[in-house]
Amino acid sequence: MAAQLGFADVEMAGIQAEIELQAIDAYMTVVASPSVNLVNSDTVEEALVASAVVEDVVANGRARVDELFIKRRSLEELQVTFLADQDTYRQLQDEIDAEVEHLAELYDRADSAVAAAIRESETANAEYQEALSEVDLARARAEEQQRQEERETTTTSTPTVTTSSPTTTASSPTTTTSPPGAPPTTQPPTTTTPTTSGGGGGGPWNHPPAVEQWRSLVQQHFPASRVEEALRIMDCESNGDPNAYNPYSGASGLFQFLPSTWASTAPKAGYAGASVFDPEANTASAAWLGSRYEELGEYFWQAWSCRRVLN
Repeated sequence: MAAQLGFADVEMAGIQAEIELQAIDAYMTVVASPSVNLVNSDTVEEALVASAVVEDVVANGRARVDELFIKRRSLEELQVTFLADQDTYRQLQDEIDAEVEHLAELYDRADSAVAAAIRESETANAEYQEALSEVDLARARAEEQQRQEERETTTTSTPTVTTSSPTTTASSPTTTTSPPGAPPTTQPPTTTTPTTSGGGGGGPWNHPPAVEQWRSLVQQHFPASRVEEALRIMDCESNGDPNAYNPYSGASGLFQFLPSTWASTAPKAGYAGASVFDPEANTASAAWLGSRYEELGEYFWQAWSCRRVLN
């Protein structure tokens, strides 16, 4: 409507100029018409003809002027309507602005209330998590303390080793009577070789059932000479619990692999992507790591602090 009004203003200015030109044109047409000369004629008939011609010219001009006036009136009405709509629009705009301001104020209040509630919730959640963490930490410490005590008890207990004392049987020299004229023959004493009972890898030890249950698995992956040692290390490290976890160091599984060591060892042992809590993957990786240390000229159990229990 604003665009139409702008064109209307231009058109009204043109109409005004056209009305003035039309009036001048009509006047000049009447004055310049040959029929006007008949007005001064002597006969009434000629005067009537001249009058009719002049009226036609004037009527044509007036019709055009009336048409222009009607068009201008329509444009003026359009302008009046536009101005009225403008007033209505401004009134509505003021009402909308007031409503928006009111809603914005309500939203601000709501946001403040929500923000306060969120802050309270976060504070309460943080306090809860802190309390929960303390409980978990205390529980983990208690479990680790108990595990350490069990390991110390296992370590300090003297393994039962059955060793037979070397037995040496020395027979007295035996003198055999020779035939007359021959020298006596003396046979050397008989000596029995000492015998000692023992298992491969420094054992045998009396392993608890929780550890002994993994013997077949250990035998599959460790050299025969290292089976007893492996079970002994396992007993010290995890007490045979495949889900053992140290919350301080992150060591996990039967042979208590550190996360970094597990990440580098498991793939090389053929168990990439396996869980450290998988008994077979953990055991096989421990066997691979020990063998690798041995290949490098190091002690087989160099990577484990529990190697002390083998002394």
